[in-house]
Amino acid sequence: MTCRTPRDLPSVGKLLESSDFRALSQDHGEFLVKSAVREVLEGARVRLLQGQAVELEELHQRVVSMLAPAQQRVLNLTGTILHTNLGRAPLGDLLTSVGERLQGYSVLEYDLESGRRGKRGEAVERLLRWVTGAEAAVMVNNCSAAMVLLLTVLAKGKEVIVSRGELVEIGGSFRIPDILSLSGATLREVGTTNRTRIGDFERAINEETGLILSTHRSNFEIVGFTESPTVEEYVALGKAHNLPVVFDLGSGMITRVVEDEPSVEDSKDFSLTAFSGDKLLGGPQCGILVGKKEFIQACRRHPFYRAFRCDKLTLALMEEALRRHASDPRRVPTVELLTEPVERLRLRAGALAELLSSLLPQGMKVEVVDTEAQVGGGSLPGGTVPSVAVRLTPPDEAEAHRWQKRFRGASTPIITRIEKGSLYLDLRSLLSADDEELSEVCRRNFT
Repeated sequence: MTCRTPRDLPSVGKLLESSDFRALSQDHGEFLVKSAVREVLEGARVRLLQGQAVELEELHQRVVSMLAPAQQRVLNLTGTILHTNLGRAPLGDLLTSVGERLQGYSVLEYDLESGRRGKRGEAVERLLRWVTGAEAAVMVNNCSAAMVLLLTVLAKGKEVIVSRGELVEIGGSFRIPDILSLSGATLREVGTTNRTRIGDFERAINEETGLILSTHRSNFEIVGFTESPTVEEYVALGKAHNLPVVFDLGSGMITRVVEDEPSVEDSKDFSLTAFSGDKLLGGPQCGILVGKKEFIQACRRHPFYRAFRCDKLTLALMEEALRRHASDPRRVPTVELLTEPVERLRLRAGALAELLSSLLPQGMKVEVVDTEAQVGGGSLPGGTVPSVAVRLTPPDEAEAHRWQKRFRGASTPIITRIEKGSLYLDLRSLLSADDEELSEVCRRNFT
């Protein structure tokens, strides 16, 4: 039935009395179903008043979609490994490894030996010290929080000297000048967009200076006539003037998996280094500060730390990720994705192409091609990794988006990318352990 005016819509009560909606109430509870029905009907009224028609059969499906869990598993074949919209670093069996330990209560802040209150995050901080070689470490809920915390503690009411070429903006409108303002610090710009020398920093130092900040250009490049201070120059300047020098590293690479990307080890001489847990480190979303003990302790004592601290699941996942980096980095899912040999990817792509050739219409051209995968996640500018993909080319290029939607609508959504009228299923962003599931989803949805 087609509804053309709001009067054509059924009432909430009438819908809830139908067999389909009674079944939903048994599964989800009457309260949630009634709330979803009211919201769907309100949306339908708005569309009708705008002159759009509404199919009555759509209402049930919209309610079903609203009641489904928002977080669901997808298979990432976009070729972007740290895909921000798909949750960045995949957790893989990191999650199952810690799940059993957290099913009941846990010793989040409890010392088993003394029977008294313990220190939250102590085990993770110890592992961070061991793995990075830093004097001290602390974890908060994301890297933005880490920056706000350290700037508030070290530079509130003072100046922070930053190169104009590093006043970056990353995803979600996170801007370095805004964060400085939020923390109560004052921005002091030096140098130019493309060339900043250590002398520019030195001339800007005065009695109001709180710290020197260097920010990794994680999502853009400046090429050509360029110059930036070296790590050694930053550190020497800080020592000469007794000022902390902070590096916003961002990506958090502990195991070296990407060339020409600064690692945590490369930045160990800074007073403090801030980085994310869910980028090249391959753990959960969190922000990490490593560096001088006096600065870390000051950050831990600040009231903001309690507002920004991590929960038990994040701490447990990071602990597991760090243990794997120390013992067998290939067991970190992100490291596995970034380091899998191209030859292995080609074998996996060949098997997938053979399967899809047997399932998809004869007019669909299926081929295995070499490509470049994106590291992604704002980890490094222009970062690519050699990869292999299955390319699907329909007879009509306009059909590519329809097929992409079909893959996205599979029982476990398969997320692909489109280039020049072809769909690419890139194996670099899919863990090999998920190949069997991908094959089964394709058989179930495209036979």
